[in-house]
Order: sequence, then structure tokens, then C-alpha cells
Amino acid sequence: MQHKLLLKIVLSFFSFLLLISSLGASNSYYYFWLAERATEEHAFSKADSLLQIAQRLDPESEVIVIKRLENLYYEQNYAKIIQVAQQEIQYNFNDAEIFIMLADALLKTDKIDKAEEYLRQGLQKEAEDKENIYFEMAKIKYQKEELKKAKENLKKAEELSENDVDFLYKIARYYARMGEEAEYINLLEEILNIDPDYYKANIWLGDYYYSQKNYDTVIEYLQEAIEKLKSPPSSSVKQLVISYFVKEDYESALALAERAPDYYFDLRVNKLLFLSAFRSRKFEEVIKYGNMIIKSLSEEDVDIRDQTYELMGISYFTQMKLPKSYESFEKIKNNEILLSNSELIYSLSLELKKSGLIRKMINYVKGETDSSLVCNTQINYAYFLSRVDSVEKAKDLLKQIDEQDCESDEAKRTFAMVVLNLNSDLKRAEEILKTRKNPTRTSNVIIGNWLVEDGRLQAAIPYFEEAVKDESEAKIAYTLLADTYRRLDDVEKELEVLREAVKRYPQDAQMLNWLGYAYAENKTNLDKAIDLLKRAVRLDSENVYIWDSLAWAYYQDSNYEKALESMQIVIENEIEDTVVRYHLGNIFWKLGEKEKAINNWKKAIEIANDDEGVKQAESMLKKVDNN
Repeated sequence: MQHKLLLKIVLSFFSFLLLISSLGASNSYYYFWLAERATEEHAFSKADSLLQIAQRLDPESEVIVIKRLENLYYEQNYAKIIQVAQQEIQYNFNDAEIFIMLADALLKTDKIDKAEEYLRQGLQKEAEDKENIYFEMAKIKYQKEELKKAKENLKKAEELSENDVDFLYKIARYYARMGEEAEYINLLEEILNIDPDYYKANIWLGDYYYSQKNYDTVIEYLQEAIEKLKSPPSSSVKQLVISYFVKEDYESALALAERAPDYYFDLRVNKLLFLSAFRSRKFEEVIKYGNMIIKSLSEEDVDIRDQTYELMGISYFTQMKLPKSYESFEKIKNNEILLSNSELIYSLSLELKKSGLIRKMINYVKGETDSSLVCNTQINYAYFLSRVDSVEKAKDLLKQIDEQDCESDEAKRTFAMVVLNLNSDLKRAEEILKTRKNPTRTSNVIIGNWLVEDGRLQAAIPYFEEAVKDESEAKIAYTLLADTYRRLDDVEKELEVLREAVKRYPQDAQMLNWLGYAYAENKTNLDKAIDLLKRAVRLDSENVYIWDSLAWAYYQDSNYEKALESMQIVIENEIEDTVVRYHLGNIFWKLGEKEKAINNWKKAIEIANDDEGVKQAESMLKKVDNN
């Protein structure tokens, strides 16, 4: 039974094929379809034979003729194209495509005049799509170096384009090939008037203005086009990044690079992104692009490598990733770069208690004739030794240094600090400091600071009191004096100094902030604290630390809603500060938002930029755990 059913299906199928064959034998479309299949399989001779049959069945079909000419073009059978096209033109076929393919085949066989003759003939007939014939005629005229005629034909093609932006774009590109910049730009802009979203015109205009170094206009044309494209051309992305960089819009350059694949960018662009990140203080991205640059360099690229490590070292230092910073500077071979960053390297060396880089600079300047440079390097090493390594080594090195060679104010200041570290000789340090020509800090402030660091708080007070009398140093002296009393737990004296400072500088937001915060911290005169801090906020409304002080004053006054309201700028900017986060945690706790409170205390401990703040946050978390 199953065999009989299968036999019926097979016979039915063959009957269907016979029916199709009998219908196709007299139907041109059947052979046209078979020819298309043959063309897809690159069987061009077979396709031509099938199209000839289709043409005999339907001799008036221009579609079949054009398909046959296209097939012959794929086969590069130009002689046959010429023969077929000439024959069909005699039969009064008027399709522009036939004239164009005939002209193209004649050009391929070096018969340019004949090609022009047939295009002219196509223009004389009632051919459709004459704009395409004019375009082909322009190409021939350009090839014959008849530039004026070429332009005339392109203009006629434009006139007949019916605002077809793809066709106008083709004409614009030919203007560019001819070197007709004005026509090229004008036509591209006309295309954008017709269709503002036509990205090809934006891309080409961006490319043109990039070649003219008109970077503002590059940004104007490329910015929107690239945003709309899923896969914009890598060359256009590069041009836009470079334009942003030249115009110092570093944020936009980095944002664009973030959306593009890494392989879009070569070493040159990565260097610009590296500098963009550094100049916009996006130090994580400095490190990212710096590592990409280092990986792409050869052994010969020493200068670029050193410059890259320099900026990476500075970036790590700014992020307080000190070991990474030191490691970056260690990889630099050019000692001049180390000298230009000597202050940063001295700070690093002191923090990490490592002397390798300082000794490297010492060895480098040994042969220098610039005695001032030698002194600067040696005295900084002596300071390092006096603080970190060995007092005896520092004394030995100090004996080798001629004080007269230490000409710069900074070297004299460091010399005085070495004298203080080694001998606590305040009088001698003062004498050295007085020889500075343009001091940025007075002797009283420097020595007072040294005494504070040495734990001699009471001894520092007379120096700060004297510094307050000097108008150039009064503000910093007031803050140092108040802070010294704070360290001595002398609240009354601290407040007295700050009140005197505010009286002297009533429009100084920092002084108002400090006095207001001191009142709040000590839970005294809270109404006055809030008034002072409101004045400070009006003077410096963007300062998150003043807002934090105001919030803390409200907190101490049990006005927790106002405290949270004052903390909005802190919340919005996600401020990374231990004390600020500790305060915010306390405010949330009082408002019953316990989870937010705990998260902020944990964040305060994680940030860890204030030891006392960390202890207070840990204390609050312990209380929560105990409950």
C-alpha cells in the first residue's frame, strides 16, 4: 500500500514538472528566470544562451536586453556587448542603460569618439533617465580633457536628477575627482538641504574640511552622522577624535573613543586620547591608553615610551597609587625627565622610603657644570636621608654641599629644613631662609610647621602669631594657628583665633566655614554656626565641603531634614571623603534610613582619607552591631 502511494506521489511530481516545462517552453520569463540562476552560478555563457531564447520569445522587452548586456559585462565580453547594443538601438530601444553600457564597452576597447557618438544619440532620442547619459558624457569629456564640457554635462545631470540624493552624491564625488572643490562642497551641502540625515554627504564634507584643517566644521558634519551610524567609518571616527583634541574638547574625544572598537585607532590617535585623558584629569583612562601605547611601541621608541611613563607616573601619584607611580618613573631612561619631576619624585621617595630614583638623579648630575642643579639634587637627597635613612649620612653629605651653590629659593628652603632635622637649629634655619629672594612662604610659617611636625606645638604658636602680622601670609597663618590650638584641645583659643580671622576677612568663605564648623563640632553657639555657614555657602555655592559643614551644624541642632537637604550636592556628586560620608551616615540614621546610614559609614571606612573619621565610622558600625 505504501509503495503504491509513493508511486502516485512520484508520478504527480513528474506530471508537475512536465506541466511547468510545457508552459516554460513558450514563456520568456521562464528562460529569464533560468538565466538569472545561471548568472548567480557564474555560468555566463549558459545565461546568455537562455537570454537569447527569452529575447526571441519577447523581442520587444528592454528588460531582457539590459539583462543580457549586464550578463555579457560580467563576462567582460565587450565585443558582444557592442554588437547586441548596436543591434537593439537600431530597433529603436530608448533605454538610457543600453546607450550607457554600449558607450562603456566602446571605452573599454579604446573607441572614445564612438562612445561619445552613441551617448549623443541617446540624448537625441526620447530616452528615459537622460541624467545618467549626461553623467556618462561628462566622464568622457573629462577623459578627453574637455573640462568645461564635462562640467556642463554634470550640471545637466544635476538639473534632471529630481533631487535623487544618491545620484547627486555620485555627481558630487565626480566633481571632487575633477578637482572642482567649490562645486563638490556646494552639491554636498545641497544634498543635506534635501535630506539632512544623508550620512554619506556628512562624512564626505567632514573629510573635506578635515583636509582643510577646519576642525570646527569637521565636528559640525561628523558628530551627528557618527552618532547615528552603528558602524561608522574608522577614518571618520579618527578625524572627529583629532578635531575634538585640536579644539581642546578632551571629554568629547574620550567619550567617542569609548564607543568605538580599540582597533579603530592607531598609535597616533591613542597618543592623543592619552593626552586628552591626562588634560581632563581622567587618570584611570590615562593608565588605560598609556598601557596600550607601551604595548604598541618597538624597542627604538625610547622617547615616546619615556614620555608615556612620565604621565602615567604623575597619574598614579594623583590617584595616590604611590608604588605604581614610583615603578613608572623607574622605567624612564631619560634622566632629564626625572629631573623635571624631581619635586614629585622626592615626595614619592619620602612616602615609600625608597632612595633609588634620587640616587639615580644624583649620579646623573655629578658631571654637570651647573652647580645650582647639583646643589638642588644633593640637598634634596640630604633631606631624604635626614628624614628616612640616616642622620649621619645626611651630615656627611651636607658637608660636601657648598651653601653658596644653592641659589634657588626652594633649595634654600630645603637646606634650612635639613638643618632643622639634623640639629634643631632654629636660628641657623632662620638665617638661611632670610636669604631667599622671592619667598612663597615666610620663615615663621615654615619653622612653625616644622615644630608642629616635630610635636612641639607650644613652641610653634609664637611663630604663627608672628606670621599673622604679615598680610601676605595672614590667612594661612590663622588656619595653622587655629589648627595648632585644636591639636592642643584648647577650644576657646581655637575659636578666638578664628573669630579674629573672620573679623579680618568677613568675605572669605573658608574662614567662615572653619569658624562655623568649629562651633558645630563643639556644639556651641549653633545659631551663629548656621548663620556663618549660610554666608559661606552664598559666597561659594559649589563647595561641597561648606555644604557638609552646614549640614553638620543642622545635625548638631537636631534639624535632620534640613541637614539632609544641605547634603544634596554631596549626594548628587558622590563625594569621596571619609568625614563627609560619616556625617551623611549619621544624618540618615537619625532619619530612620538605616541601610543608607550603614552604607555611608562603610564607604567612609573604605575611602580612609581621615584617620579620625574612620574611627568614628567604625564606632557607629559597632554600635549598630551590638544592638
